[in-house]
Amino acid sequence: MTRAQRLPAFRAAVRLEPVHCASLVGFELSGKKYEAVDDVLDKRHVLVGGTESYGGFFGIPENAPRSLFCPNAGLCTSLADVDRLAEAIEVAAQTA
Repeated sequence: MTRAQRLPAFRAAVRLEPVHCASLVGFELSGKKYEAVDDVLDKRHVLVGGTESYGGFFGIPENAPRSLFCPNAGLCTSLADVDRLAEAIEVAAQTA
């Protein structure tokens, strides 16, 4: 997530310090349509979960709901997989 944090549009749903998150970090790219970002991730073979549109949590106003992407890294996740996620987020931030 260090690479993604550098992007102006990147917004994590949690603080990214190790004591506050684990292998699951919900994020959004502000100003980007959910479907467009999802398309970039799919084309780059990055599988992520997602949330329904919601508000009232993580500083998201109840009257302006948004959706989050939820990638999950585990013991079998390689550094190449993590790099592919970061690259896909960077591409989506520029093009989606």
